[in-house]
Amino acid sequence: MPSTLPKSPIEPTVPAGPTLPGIVASRPLVGLLREAPDASRIVAFGQTPDQSASHARLLADVFALASHLEGDRGKRWLIESEDAYRIAVSLLAAAVAGARIALPPNLQPGTLRELRAESDRVFVDDAGKPSDARTLDPLAPGRAVANEAQSTSATSTAVETAARTGIEIDRRVALVELFTSGTSGPGKRITKALCHLEDEVAEIGELLAVAGHRGGRTASVLATVSAHHLYGLLFRVLWPLARHFAFCRQSVLLPDELLARCAETGGAVVVSSPAHLRHLAALPRAREHASAILEIISSGGPLESPTALALEDAFGRAPVEIFGSTETGGVALRRQRASDPDPCWTTFPSVTAEIDDASGALVVTSPFVTAPDSAATESQAADSPEPGTMRMGDRAEREGDGFRLAGRADRIAKVGEKTLSLPEIESFLAAHELVENAVAATYPAKSGARLGAVVVLSREGRLRLAREGRRAVQRILAAHLAERWNRVALPRRWRFVDALPVDTRGKLAQRTVEQELARPVEPPREPLLLDEQSSAGPGLLASTRGVGHLPDTRSVLVRELVVPRDLAYFDGHYDEFPLVPGAVQIHWVMLALGRIAGRRVTAERMEAVKFRNVLRPAELFTMQLAIDEAFSHVTFTLGHGSRVFSSGRITLER
Repeated sequence: MPSTLPKSPIEPTVPAGPTLPGIVASRPLVGLLREAPDASRIVAFGQTPDQSASHARLLADVFALASHLEGDRGKRWLIESEDAYRIAVSLLAAAVAGARIALPPNLQPGTLRELRAESDRVFVDDAGKPSDARTLDPLAPGRAVANEAQSTSATSTAVETAARTGIEIDRRVALVELFTSGTSGPGKRITKALCHLEDEVAEIGELLAVAGHRGGRTASVLATVSAHHLYGLLFRVLWPLARHFAFCRQSVLLPDELLARCAETGGAVVVSSPAHLRHLAALPRAREHASAILEIISSGGPLESPTALALEDAFGRAPVEIFGSTETGGVALRRQRASDPDPCWTTFPSVTAEIDDASGALVVTSPFVTAPDSAATESQAADSPEPGTMRMGDRAEREGDGFRLAGRADRIAKVGEKTLSLPEIESFLAAHELVENAVAATYPAKSGARLGAVVVLSREGRLRLAREGRRAVQRILAAHLAERWNRVALPRRWRFVDALPVDTRGKLAQRTVEQELARPVEPPREPLLLDEQSSAGPGLLASTRGVGHLPDTRSVLVRELVVPRDLAYFDGHYDEFPLVPGAVQIHWVMLALGRIAGRRVTAERMEAVKFRNVLRPAELFTMQLAIDEAFSHVTFTLGHGSRVFSSGRITLER
């Protein structure tokens, strides 16, 4: 029989925020639409001042879009924008118009092509060149209303009246389609009604009583996660709207830039994932901006204890971790502190969790639960959703008033007649000094499934890899695992990577892991990354409240690297005296620029390029890139100490 985990009141760990007017606690989003338009309250901001939107602007955009598409009841709108404000306007307008929005799992052409075929309208950032008659910028009707509203009070009054009284929203009707990451199989479509979102937002508001006002300013929310997934949609967009916090329209991925923007706001809430928080905790100057962050929220996977404690040490506030899934919504939370570094997970007040005695799997009963391809709800008399029950893929162990996660129930593999817990192997592997992180997976072989490991090496591990080669490092790690497991079951394939592949929610991309194990091993063509630091120019810090760069802003990227002993480019350069060719050094600079830009970068011309010293196997070196704001010029230096291997200036094609 399953054992029910006792409920435990969650003690707020931050001061309670002020009571905000105009919010109906159980219906925070409908309440937002019924408030009188407030042109002084900023709800969203962007990279430039003209991207700021007030509460009045939001209502104008929502009601204009709903009126423009009032015949769309029951139809599907596909959102092809990463702009969190456009997503907010589309969602609220869909609620008013009785339509539903589909948030694709990614914006890859193939994904969008499939979803377009089943959608009635397509919302994009700029519909200046629509690809078909269905394409529309969701803000376009609002811009027309704003102009009209400025010239005639009648329109303004109409919008205000509609905002206060003209809303008939069925909370039970399907409103949003989300897609799971498919980390353990094909992706799933999950449909949420407004009642699911509103009730969870209301519960989040009670759990995260963030002090929202400091020095007359309202807290801002900045995020590294996409609003296309449930976690980002709830915590980055809907919760800020309900709490009267302003949210940033764009994701802020670089840790230096994130910290700078938090400082500009005078106090921000950061919504992130372990992969990004790990880099934020490692910033050498994080402590200097301790007051910049009011709260850190993390989800997508358990946060490593050293990272949580480092963030608490730097910012005086340990992150709040949220555990849940797209199907279940939020299930539990915890906060790792120096005073309590290993706390249990505690369930949300409205959630009941049990542990199945046979499998150890968590079984969750919650009003936020929606099953895949379900919840295309018909209008019902009930005002709140009935609790649903779902068995999760996570195993747990009861402890005190909470539980501890015990790995994925579906990650038990059988290799060579041995039953293996992949999370246990990963945890043991990560305990080795040469390893920073690791993931294990099976791959098919003629003799049956075999085990492989994708490993992110520590700094020491990367140095050993560069100096002694991959076979030596493999032998060391295999010997470590052999302390606990039979050699028959040890990994037969090892892949060493700079970072584990994660999706936009920071979750492990299992398919990419399997693809990584399937690819043949080739000599490395790039140097091994030991450390990386980036910084924005003074313009970023000088911009007002919001967010933007001054014209003279420059970005500097410093990467500490080491040349692998088995670098592919040593072939032919030369047998008796191997060295890194100059063309390869330029190629590495272009690769680094391409990763920053997120696209292929091409050089238009090069100036003052000099190769002063030879770069040899296992040699440490630093790559420093100074980039102008327009991303049109870069000055680079590859060196170590007083020695410069190469330097120059590159003009980039626009």
